[in-house]
Amino acid sequence: MESTLNMSVVDLVILALAAYRIARLIIEDTVTERLREAVWSRYNSSHGIGYLITCYWCVGFWVASLLVLLFIIVPVPTMAASLVLALSALAGIIAARLDH
Repeated sequence: MESTLNMSVVDLVILALAAYRIARLIIEDTVTERLREAVWSRYNSSHGIGYLITCYWCVGFWVASLLVLLFIIVPVPTMAASLVLALSALAGIIAARLDH
């Protein structure tokens, strides 16, 4: 059975921005600060898990992997949620640029 991944450039950009937004949420945003502190209290930055929640490359890989898997299994809900996250990412990027 042959399987293909039909992803347009627009899909790729939306998923990329969504992955960025989720990674930023995990690594930097205030709303997840308590979660990060709980992890840090148990695993410091020298531990793999402690390092994981501070590394964009690490978090980005796992978030992107999950988004691709979800895109393959349930493309429409994944793209709907990803679009919201992508728009949030763009709003944040634009706001940051305008504030400087």
